[in-house]
This record gives sequence, structure tokens and C-alpha cells, in this order.
Amino acid sequence: MGVAQNERSRRRYRQGLRAAASAATRRRIVEATLALHEELGPESTTWSAIARRAGVPRMTVYRHFPDEETLFAACSGAYAVEHPPPDIGAAFAEINPIERLRAVMATLFVYYRATEPMTAQLLRSAETHAPTRERMRPYRDLIEMVTVFLVPALVADPARQHVVAATVRHTLAFATWQSLAIDGRLSDEEVTDLLGGLVEAAMSLTGRV
Repeated sequence: MGVAQNERSRRRYRQGLRAAASAATRRRIVEATLALHEELGPESTTWSAIARRAGVPRMTVYRHFPDEETLFAACSGAYAVEHPPPDIGAAFAEINPIERLRAVMATLFVYYRATEPMTAQLLRSAETHAPTRERMRPYRDLIEMVTVFLVPALVADPARQHVVAATVRHTLAFATWQSLAIDGRLSDEEVTDLLGGLVEAAMSLTGRV
């Protein structure tokens, strides 16, 4: 009985070691992929480059992630743990519509600054790389959802909402923030003030006959 128990214990121990080693290898592959996505963009990241960065044979990468979709899902999950998507719920508590928009912008801009290298590469890749385009769908959906929700409170007349809607989408876009905050070296507060003023100007335009 004692010999059998010892053998079972040794087997469980070996299984635990193998599981831990497998999890560590999987983690290295995901980390290597994320680093390459941030440096080169997903469309330029090859399986061979991932294997080299992770320090494993290419077949090991395939064994853990048989296709790009599986690898992308693992990378998205790991990245979201380190960089949770922006929570704009508190921003919608603002009563004044323009202050509500400013609060949304401020929340988004904090996330943009924290993820700027990766987000820039993903949006660039999304133009030509279908898997990346799908990966960025939640970002596009968020911008559209916020726009649809905010615009009626900013401009009541449906016939005049298109100008403000286009302006709101522009103010919330990563590319707009990047141009002003990274290229223009403005603070996020300055960008928020500037773009908030732009929306107010668009609201004024819609009131003209």
C-alpha cells in the first residue's frame, strides 16, 4: 500500500512539474508575441520571430497555439490584465452633456497614454490585417456607442446632429489624441480642453440657420 501511494505521489509531482513548465512556456510565447506586436505590428510578426523571442522551437509555438486566432485571444487576454479597458461608467454620471464628454475623453486619454505604442501598432495593422481589424472591433464599438449616447444630449434636433456626431468621433479617436499629445506634446488636460472646445464650436455651428 505504501509503495503504491508513493508511486502515485511521484506521478502527481511529475505531472505538476510538466504542467508548470508548460504554463511557463505558454507565458513566454504570449509575452514574446505581445512584445513583437508592440515593436513591429501583428502583420509583421512571424511565427519564427515569436519562437526566437520566446526561446523555443517553432513547433512548440504551434503546439500551444495552433492558429493565429488562438494566439491573438491569449495575447488580448494577457494584455487586458495589465491594461484593463477604460471604464467610462463614472463619466456618464456627469449631468452637463459637455462635461460628460470631457470626462469620457479624460478617461480614454489615460488609457491611450498607457497603451500608446501597442494601440498605434494595432490600428496601423488593422488597416490591412484582418485578424487585427477584428481584434480592434471593441475599440471601434466603444467610440460609436459613446457617440450615439452623447450626441442627442448635446444637440436635440436630429437634423443637426451629424456635425456634432462627426466631431465627437474625431475628439475620441486615438489618432486625434496621438497627434496632439504625442506629436504636439500637449498634456492630456490640454487636449481635453482643446477638443471640448471643438465640440462646443460644432454645437454652435448646428444652431445656425
